[in-house]
Amino acid sequence: MKADPKLIEAIANILWPIIVMVIAIMLVPLIRKIIINASEIKFKVGDYEFTATKQTIEVFIKPILNELDDSVTLLNDRQKELFLEIYNKIYINEEEVILPQSFERDSEYHKDLRALRNVNFIRPYLGGKWNTGKRIEVKNFGVLAARLKAKELKSKNNNAQQGA
Repeated sequence: MKADPKLIEAIANILWPIIVMVIAIMLVPLIRKIIINASEIKFKVGDYEFTATKQTIEVFIKPILNELDDSVTLLNDRQKELFLEIYNKIYINEEEVILPQSFERDSEYHKDLRALRNVNFIRPYLGGKWNTGKRIEVKNFGVLAARLKAKELKSKNNNAQQGA
């Protein structure tokens, strides 16, 4: 008995979608596993876009971003404004920031400097105590904060002045 070409074509037309569906169903768990365990992820923080493994994000980047958030939250508006002023003088205007002759220990200004030091944003140049004539340096964590958390660091007063 000879096979009818039209019958073979009809069976092929019916079978190929079934075969593709069976293969797709068999591959769904594998595809899902690949998506879940993607080796690289692109994400954006502020104006910066990064590519990293999920493990790198969970182990290294997420804790740093959480610490940045916590640090910014601990500061009051005056301290945020002072930090941005120091950062801008050093990194935008390329000026040194030196404690003035009028600097007094335990003054509000000194307390603000301590608060910024406690969140690891600034320190006296090469460490030590805050003293008259001592240069202020912005630590790497402070640079990261200024670049990634600029909106959060702008005080309400600062935002109101800019809007006026």
